Order: sequence, then C-alpha cells, then structure tokens
Amino acid sequence: MTEAALVSYLLANRHRIPNRSIINSLALAQLNPTPKRRVTAKELIPIFQSNTQGGVRVLMNELWHFGLVDFESGRRGSPGYLIWRVGPEECRGQQANR
Repeated sequence: MTEAALVSYLLANRHRIPNRSIINSLALAQLNPTPKRRVTAKELIPIFQSNTQGGVRVLMNELWHFGLVDFESGRRGSPGYLIWRVGPEECRGQQANR
C-alpha cells in the first residue's frame, strides 16, 4: 500500500482509530519494513517516541488491534518484530508482492 493510500484510509476511518495509532502507523510505514528482516525494539523506540521496549510492545499491539499491522513478535535469541503488513487488512495481497 502506498503512503498516499494509507493516509486516505486513515483519514476515512479517523472516527474509529485513535490519533496515536494513526501517527504510529504512518511512522511505521515510513520505515518500510520487509517481511525478510526483523525490526528491533531499539529501532522502533525513536519512531514511536516511546521510552521502553514495553511501550513499543503496547503500541504494536494497539496497531494490530485496529488492523493496521500484521506482525510476529520475536523471542529470546531472535528479538524484534517480523512485520508482514503495514496498513489495513485490505492491502494484504499488495504487501505480499513487494
């Protein structure tokens, strides 16, 4: 999904998505994560303007709750987030073609 399409979607749905999630999804989209590389919490802290890794986890879960991201959390030995999709669920097929 292009950034312009993401902005259009977020504006059209701003009545149901909190401002914080709108801003964080745009910031995450600018990072342009790929499903082949894990994004660490240290990379996401300045993007989300969070102070802790726990704060990043809360914000990622909030984005997931509103259907704006699809990801897998890392584990010990493989930290970070494997992000498959940024944007609404309707763009799932478009993201897979990257």
